[in-house]
Amino acid sequence: MIFQKGPFIYAVDFISASTPGGDSAGQTDYVFSKLIGEIERCGSSVHDVIAVQKFITAGYDNQPTKEIYSKYFKADAPSYTVVTFGSLACAGGDEDSVCRVSVVAVKGCSTGESFEGIPLDRVVYPSGSPLEEILGYSRAVKAGPFVFVGGTTSVLPDKTVFGAGNSKEQDEFIWKKITGFAQKAGASEADIVRVKKFVMPEYKSSGSLMPSENSDRPVTDTVQITRLTREGQLEEVELCAVIGIGSGKISPLAADYFSEF
Repeated sequence: MIFQKGPFIYAVDFISASTPGGDSAGQTDYVFSKLIGEIERCGSSVHDVIAVQKFITAGYDNQPTKEIYSKYFKADAPSYTVVTFGSLACAGGDEDSVCRVSVVAVKGCSTGESFEGIPLDRVVYPSGSPLEEILGYSRAVKAGPFVFVGGTTSVLPDKTVFGAGNSKEQDEFIWKKITGFAQKAGASEADIVRVKKFVMPEYKSSGSLMPSENSDRPVTDTVQITRLTREGQLEEVELCAVIGIGSGKISPLAADYFSEF
């Protein structure tokens, strides 16, 4: 499945037992190659990719697929989100689906092209995590005025979880972290247009994870998942912003380009 919204190209596919490639690594290799080919047929390239998302189930072996991810994306370091669901029916899959793969590109951002007079310069913002360097991903990516902060949790550099088991503490920690990366890219809280939270069943909403300046409020989705990587983690959060939308310099219609995240 592939579709476009403005300069954004969304390429999505599901992995199941019938996907060519054999094991999870081979199937992932096949699907990444297929999705990048579809992006290229739309006039874009792998260098324009700003985000890779994998929604997985317990039936998908994610560990050996990390090298496959690096094979395609390490050079350009897009953002990267991986979360585990009990079933992918909520993400458009069927009962046999074990992984939903999304590759999102902003056409021409790697070559400095423009969209409707808006320059699309691609800049990555790593957090300094060793895993980012090993796999090849960034915490945030900017393509012109469009800013995407990938899946972020409250895991600290020493691998412990800040606010383990405490929803409010994780809300506040993550919000400060992701808005900090948005600000590095030039976006204010008033420019935030979308927030997506992947939460564990034991997560309790604290109401903290909202911007203080944007009177219109962003679209906020909360989706329940079944597993994160460490004991005590309750949530993983993505953020989308459009620089200038809060001050009226960019049309409010630009927020819709992020609607598929």
